[in-house]
Amino acid sequence: MPTTEISARPMPAPQRSYIFPDTVLRHILAFCGINEPVRLPLQSDDPRVFAPVSKQWQNLILTPSFWDHMDFTPVPPEKISTLLRQFVLCLHRSGNNCLALNFGTMLYGGWDFTVIDSIIIANAERIKTLTCPLYGPQSIEAFLNIESGRFRSLETVDIGFMNSANVRHSSFTIEQWLNFTVFRSLPNIREVTLRLLNGLHPLDLHAPWGQLTKLDMGATAMTPELFIKIIRQAASVKYASFQIKFTKPAHPQLRLAPSEVTVKKLESLQLRLISPTQDPRLFFLIRFPKLKDLWIEMRGTFQDWDMEIYTNILRRSTKSLRRLWLSDFPGPIFDTSPENARWVVPNRRRPETSYRELEKFFGFIRNINSLHLPLGIHIHAPTIEKLVTGELLPQLTTLECGSINGKHVLSMVRRRNERVLSPSPVPGASYSNHKRVYSSPCASLSYLYLVIPQSSCGPEEGQDFKNELKVLRSLGVDCDIELTDVLPLKIGRGPQE
Repeated sequence: MPTTEISARPMPAPQRSYIFPDTVLRHILAFCGINEPVRLPLQSDDPRVFAPVSKQWQNLILTPSFWDHMDFTPVPPEKISTLLRQFVLCLHRSGNNCLALNFGTMLYGGWDFTVIDSIIIANAERIKTLTCPLYGPQSIEAFLNIESGRFRSLETVDIGFMNSANVRHSSFTIEQWLNFTVFRSLPNIREVTLRLLNGLHPLDLHAPWGQLTKLDMGATAMTPELFIKIIRQAASVKYASFQIKFTKPAHPQLRLAPSEVTVKKLESLQLRLISPTQDPRLFFLIRFPKLKDLWIEMRGTFQDWDMEIYTNILRRSTKSLRRLWLSDFPGPIFDTSPENARWVVPNRRRPETSYRELEKFFGFIRNINSLHLPLGIHIHAPTIEKLVTGELLPQLTTLECGSINGKHVLSMVRRRNERVLSPSPVPGASYSNHKRVYSSPCASLSYLYLVIPQSSCGPEEGQDFKNELKVLRSLGVDCDIELTDVLPLKIGRGPQE
């Protein structure tokens, strides 16, 4: 997309112009993307270039809120001066508004220009939201050494720390660690995303963990001990995301922590677990009494699901949990240990979970309304019947799963919904063709995503599936059925925010 210049001086309006109500013009500009961030260098299709159309258009387009969110794109050295000039103009037009700056994948440093010196530090007091990848030890250290308290308006930050492909780990001295001050004295910060891909230890950042309501550690693999230290300090967090790497402990009889760790305000948690069966001690220590959404992604060389582990996580969340997402990692993982840096393809071993284990687990998540199951968890016939009657998961409305033979799942959904929507013989209950009286205490399913192998769906089975789908849709079920030659490891729509 070609770039264009924007002038700091208002251009003369044409001799003749049509006057529209401001509300109409705002709708036109919104349709053209005026509420989207300013892309710098400015693109030729940006609606802000319409300012010269008339005085009325100019007054509306110069609204400060249309200029205070900027997305930077990479530019060659000869375009740096244009980018800086347009950035200064956006600063002027944003008035006194706080700024949202997104540097995306922009590579910076060199060319006598750095984002940190020329843009971030110079405007630190006004920055409210900052998204910025940091490449190389020099840029990383320059950012971490910004004096404490400079980002007094900062509320949300998304920072990635990455070295070159040849040097993966940063080598900072203890004295340098002690001087990392950028995250100190930030009174308004509430949401932090950290992508530590250079070996930097999270606790060396001196982040205000106790202030945060959202904490996303990205792909930063950490030990269970480090997870406990961080989550214990982040007492106010409501949303959290961690990747935890488990290894076989030298002394499995010892506790990871002297006492249980209870995060009282946490409502949504994403856990990426690498080989969790190597050391399950963590799951006996953590408690989330207000947890509503839990997403667990299994990563590791063995993709086996030990339901007892996850039963322990949910022991204190049975009343609050509403959505549960269990998933296998969809591809190879990178082993970050220095002595064994390589890509590891997970073993597809899938020992079956017994129906007793699964029913015990379902008993702990009785109140959920959305469930995603990995392909390694098979729903047995006795469990299917209890799902039909609502004895298990009575509030379930959304189900995503895979099955070697999907007929029993489709039949379960149909029979459950027919049971829920059937006329009730309750004494004294009236019934007419215009109103259904529900006879079952359980909810009907409104969404089903089912993955079935192509090999199990011949012409006859295909017709059976079509008939079942027709009935399900008549019962108000939104169905997505995927036929595939190879069952994918990750299925469904993904966890919903």
